Amino acid sequence: YFDHFLIRGLNAQVYSDGFSDGDQLGGLSHSLNGVKRVEILEGPGSALFGSGPPGGTINIVHYEPSADFHWGSSIQAGSYGTVSNSSFITGPTTVQGLNYRLDSYFSRADGFRDLGSQDYELRPEFVWHLEDHTLSFSLDVRHISQTPDSYGLIYLNGSPITGVPISAKYSTPFSFAHQDYVRPTISDKWEVSDFLTINNRFSYTGRSIDAMRNNDSLSATGTHVVGDELVGRQLRSQNDSDGFYDYQFEPVWKFGTGSIQHTLLTGFEYQRQIMDTTRMTADLPNIANIFAPTPPELSANGLVFQCDAKHSCDQDHLVGDFYGVY
Repeated sequence: YFDHFLIRGLNAQVYSDGFSDGDQLGGLSHSLNGVKRVEILEGPGSALFGSGPPGGTINIVHYEPSADFHWGSSIQAGSYGTVSNSSFITGPTTVQGLNYRLDSYFSRADGFRDLGSQDYELRPEFVWHLEDHTLSFSLDVRHISQTPDSYGLIYLNGSPITGVPISAKYSTPFSFAHQDYVRPTISDKWEVSDFLTINNRFSYTGRSIDAMRNNDSLSATGTHVVGDELVGRQLRSQNDSDGFYDYQFEPVWKFGTGSIQHTLLTGFEYQRQIMDTTRMTADLPNIANIFAPTPPELSANGLVFQCDAKHSCDQDHLVGDFYGVY
């Protein structure tokens, strides 16, 4: 349900058009909707991006609105009911200097082993050239649905079980995972003079995950096989939310010392991250025959979700404020 990139074996910080994703392990799922290029910087990059992990930086750069009208669309189809569509339209508005672009993406699939998924994405953006200012606004909205299947084919005596079709299911039939994502950004590039440019930039990233999935432990104390039965099965109910605010104020100075030209980046940055999570776990009935598996549970009705030493749980409210001057 998320991306986690490593560079040289170390964590990497991901940015979208120069805006941080927040905590590097926050677990956002990234998209190529409307993306022009992906920039990768190996190693520390504090001179360009401020404080960050030593592994490196990944910056996802989107297309900007164009003053010329044009559009495009593509569609792809594949096996397991896979269909995806990507479209865009861009051009000027009736307001002088105001241009727009709209990118959209849609995909759906029945999935290998009938694990269905859907992905809906929309990203409008406006850029307004107004005298000495360049104002921009974008909104990235996504809804992603997936079907968890933690067990896949279970292991029996240290190896994947044999003698069952690849379609055999050991996971709860009504498992689901829904993810909603919204990210508005606004910026003002003010060219005060040939020597000074001031950037004011703000972004908010909001994400929520609602999921119900099996724990994937196949240990002697958790889910394991006894005879022909799969016992110790559990179902986790999870609801997470993450809100991340990022404000940047950057005066950029250009001057010379003799024939040597300089660019001096100064600035202030404030970030605030609010994370909430609620997770509880319910016991599930055994699967009687692992060679002809039929998970007995048909709905969440009647399941008792608990929070104790034998039932994985979490209930946290975390807030972090970060300040930077450079």
